[in-house]
Amino acid sequence: MFSSAVGASERPTEAIAESVFRLKRDVDPERHIPMLDESREIKTIDGKPANGRNLDAPTTFSGAFSSGLALVSKDQQACMQYTLEPPQPRKAIVVDFVSVPAGQRPKGCILAEDGSGRVTIDPTSMQIAKIEIKVPHHVITPRDSDGHTGPPMVTRWEVQVDYRPVVLDARTFWLPATISSATSADQVAWSFVATYRNYHLLQVRSRILLPADAAKQ
Repeated sequence: MFSSAVGASERPTEAIAESVFRLKRDVDPERHIPMLDESREIKTIDGKPANGRNLDAPTTFSGAFSSGLALVSKDQQACMQYTLEPPQPRKAIVVDFVSVPAGQRPKGCILAEDGSGRVTIDPTSMQIAKIEIKVPHHVITPRDSDGHTGPPMVTRWEVQVDYRPVVLDARTFWLPATISSATSADQVAWSFVATYRNYHLLQVRSRILLPADAAKQ
């Protein structure tokens, strides 16, 4: 669901979309390393066929599947300052983080702006159950449904991702169940809420047949 409002007295406008989200394992063409490619196909908007239309939203959110979990990882140690809150028996484990100053932040940081947040870890599975991010000066470039862009805008941005265990091919994966993103400026506010369900694991198997084997088919 996407919601927007302009001015404190304006009534928010909302749009609800049903879509198919795909996560594909691929290889980065430049760095030649494994990557996860996110894509979304919108099926309906407000209960009507989308017919190729996109949401008329100034900004949406992506990356929770492909890079969100790496916010707290060894690969991001040069980008973040981490603080482990005092553990409590049978309670969730909480790690707070703050991005290092811009002048010290290397290229390739997932959070490329000054921000902070926390990660909540399930104590039984040791999997991340929730990610919260706050960026007080987040720069966006608004766009309309036709792809036209407006001037850059400095906003306040807050994101929350809730993860839940999902069983695929007899294996348990912790995947996003709900993603909420709220962006606001002095007179404008946008919010984006996505819920995910009905996960499927798509697999492709191929077999190479030699000419002699093909003749037997």
